Formats: sequence, C-alpha cells, structure tokens
Amino acid sequence: MTLLNTHETYQSLQSFATIDEMNVAVKHYKQQFKSQLTKSTYAVLDFISQWACKYVGVCYLSQKKIAEQLNISYKTVQRAIAVLVDLNVIKKYDSKRHNGDKRRSTNILVIKNVDVNVQTECPDKETLLNTKNINNTDDTVALSKNVDKESLIKKGLTIKLPKPLQFLSAFFNVDDLYSIVGVIYKAKATIDKSIQIEEYEQEYRESILSVINAYKRGKAKSLHGLLFYSIKAITRSIQLKSRLHDAFGLN
Repeated sequence: MTLLNTHETYQSLQSFATIDEMNVAVKHYKQQFKSQLTKSTYAVLDFISQWACKYVGVCYLSQKKIAEQLNISYKTVQRAIAVLVDLNVIKKYDSKRHNGDKRRSTNILVIKNVDVNVQTECPDKETLLNTKNINNTDDTVALSKNVDKESLIKKGLTIKLPKPLQFLSAFFNVDDLYSIVGVIYKAKATIDKSIQIEEYEQEYRESILSVINAYKRGKAKSLHGLLFYSIKAITRSIQLKSRLHDAFGLN
C-alpha cells in the first residue's frame, strides 16, 4: 500500500496515545527478541522511536538519514528494518509526495503496539485468605506516593512546556527535564531571545534529538555542554536565514 505523506496520514497511523506508552512497548520488544536483535538493530529501533514522537509511533525519516545519524551503512539499516518488520515490531509503508509530481517519498515506519499487561490466573479463595499481605506495607505505600508525586510533577511541568519540547519528558526525569529545558532557553537567549521555538519546531527537535542520540552512543561527555552548543548553532542559523530573507527575500 502506498500512502500520501500528509499530516492526516501520519496522524491516522499513530499507534500509541502517549510517548511513555510507546517506550514501554519498545522496551518489551527488546526483551522479547533479545537473542534475535543485533547491536545495529537495537540502535535502529531506538532511533526510530526517538523520531516517532510528533506522531507517536510514526517515523517518516528516510533510511539514508537514519544511516547517516547512526554512522552505519545504508544496507545495515535496510537489514535492521527488515528484521524488525519480520518480527512484527514495526510496519513499513511506502509513501509518495502529496503535491507536485507525487514521486516516491520516504518509507513510513510505524512501531506496533503491544499488550504488555499479561494477567495471571486468578488464585482461589483459600489461597487469598492464606496469603500474607505484602503489598500494603508502610514502605510500599510511601514509595507509591512518591512515584505518584513524581509523575504528577512531571506531568505538570510537561504541560507547561512549549509543545515542541514536550517530547523531552520521555527521556528525562523531573530534575533533569527542568535542567535540560533551562539549557535550551539559555542557549537560545545568548543568540536571539526573540526567536520562538514554536515557529521552528522541526529545526529545534532535530537538533535536540541529534544531541540525545550522540550522548547515548557515547559521542559526547557532557549532555548539557553539547546541547548548549547545538542550540546556539541552530538559533544562529535561523537568525541568519531570517536576516537574509528580510534583506534580500532569500529563504
């Protein structure tokens, strides 16, 4: 099936309600197929999930771009995707441009949802009566409250973030999330405070995800340092393009 590369298409193919839900599914697949996935296939799956946040579960980045970002060969990416398709982890769709000459566009890669909540057989009444209550101790209740509090704080902070930065909640806890967002705004402000992240969502998202990916692969010692440099660079590039456009009408 060949689909048009439109917003409506990507939206209709979304396989998860939230990024957290997608991350749970990816983690499940990694465990389930641990013996069948090579290091490169793991990396490709991780990368696809990182670029499947705007339309949750849907990645429309080209295989060539994936290869370049991961610093592996195009054929290695092709083989990894073929394995993931065979294992029913992802589904691959052909696509074509929705305007102009409607030539072939990049493949659309959709991470498949999975029910990871497997329920065990319900124990009989006697077993329940004879089982000690180990789930409602003070320590467990306190831990549960702390987890709930952390989740609520994180959710509240995420909602307050500009929409283009909300995907960061999938990668960081509350403290780190607060710190990372601070670095982004500080770096942007050193170049041009007037530039709005919302107006250049794709540029900033690509820059941030590239930094996270590089850090995870051990290509950078300091996440904050690399992120600060990267945000400054992309902001400077946006500023320059804006000035050229204002002065000469160039895009």
